[in-house]
Amino acid sequence: MTIFAAIMALGPEIHAKGRTIAETSLYAFFYQYVPGYDGVRVPARFAMIVTLGLSMLAAFGAARLERYGRRVLVALACLFIVAEAVAVPIPINENSTKYAQSGLAPLPARVETGAAAPPVYRFMAGLPDDSVIIELPLGEPAFDIRYMFYSTGHWKRLVNGYSGGAPLAYEFLTEALKDVGSRPERAWEAVVASSATHAVVHEGSFEGERGRLFSDWLRTHGATDVAVFGTDRVLALPMSRKTGDRDRPAAPAPLSAARYWF
Repeated sequence: MTIFAAIMALGPEIHAKGRTIAETSLYAFFYQYVPGYDGVRVPARFAMIVTLGLSMLAAFGAARLERYGRRVLVALACLFIVAEAVAVPIPINENSTKYAQSGLAPLPARVETGAAAPPVYRFMAGLPDDSVIIELPLGEPAFDIRYMFYSTGHWKRLVNGYSGGAPLAYEFLTEALKDVGSRPERAWEAVVASSATHAVVHEGSFEGERGRLFSDWLRTHGATDVAVFGTDRVLALPMSRKTGDRDRPAAPAPLSAARYWF
């Protein structure tokens, strides 16, 4: 079972360091001829079965050692397993600033929880339950993932999202927001279509004055300041979905949330 799962975890094509090592594999056979295997989004998750099989083999090994009176070795093995599994703040996999979008500032080195979380998210928890939040910058995974993490502190619907794929409308919104300077009306129409009722502009996440320019752009379309926390600015967007104001066209349900297309 362990060997089979390890081979299947390599997927239909085997890659290493960006190169194709094998153009076909055992998984490719199952993908073509066994129903269900073409619906597995991430074949690498077969590694969980590998872990299960290795844990069973380790248990058999520990039982064999104990049977031969080598309990000290079993105890040492257990200690090593616990030591390896302990979560400690080792600085690995640190934030990369090689963003796909230009003009973004480096993110903080860590995310915070509880009282240490950015105060803007505690404020958002007090917004009406039917609020829909859009956070800017948008469309850059490193940022959207953080927004989703912090959304567990307010549980309001969130336009920003991240997963293995995204709705086409979200891709359009991402591209439209890149054109705020050159095509501001197109960008605003994309925001309207997202059904957002509030925007959070993290002005400090933009380089130079771009963050302030985003806030000014929203104000020119009727947004009003609600709260400011350092460089984080909360704005109420005009004409929420409930008011049905004639200046705001009807919009579809929110594009995404940590609870929608994730």
